[in-house]
Amino acid sequence: HLRAALLRLQQAGFVISSTIGTYSRSRVAPLTLDDVQDLFAVIGALEGVAARNAAVLPPRERGQLVAALRRINRQLRPSGRVTPTDYHDLDGRFHALYVTRAGGARVRTLYEAIKPQADRYALMYTYALYDRIGTSAAEHDVIVDAIDDGDADAAQHAADANWRNAAERFRSFMDVA
Repeated sequence: HLRAALLRLQQAGFVISSTIGTYSRSRVAPLTLDDVQDLFAVIGALEGVAARNAAVLPPRERGQLVAALRRINRQLRPSGRVTPTDYHDLDGRFHALYVTRAGGARVRTLYEAIKPQADRYALMYTYALYDRIGTSAAEHDVIVDAIDDGDADAAQHAADANWRNAAERFRSFMDVA
């Protein structure tokens, strides 16, 4: 059971293994800038497809989704009540909402497979870059507005840009760290 669990963690990118002679050693995979950029690009592409689909939902369904996204995003505004952990959870709910409501089965499957890997970085991001919550929430507004307007191209671009910008903000943090 332990070997199977380690293999699953390795396949998911959480663990790396190296062999020394006849022994195998496993350890937690390091956090790297290249990895975060790849992961955030993949997540952005998947969410872009979901945002595009959300923008072409029937008006009533789209309106309900937009209202729910706006409610969550209002809570993401900087305040004394929102901790980095709260922000991480709310941000995850925001993104997952339009993916689960508008992403097709393939998008949702791929998203669920890769999102936990990106969450390692996203959690670190929320603590290290907590002062930039407002910037991210403003980018979310662009996503929601495009979905609300029914502009599929703009919605896809805005979702992808949010993750590209997050990777760039993460890069600036890593350069300083």
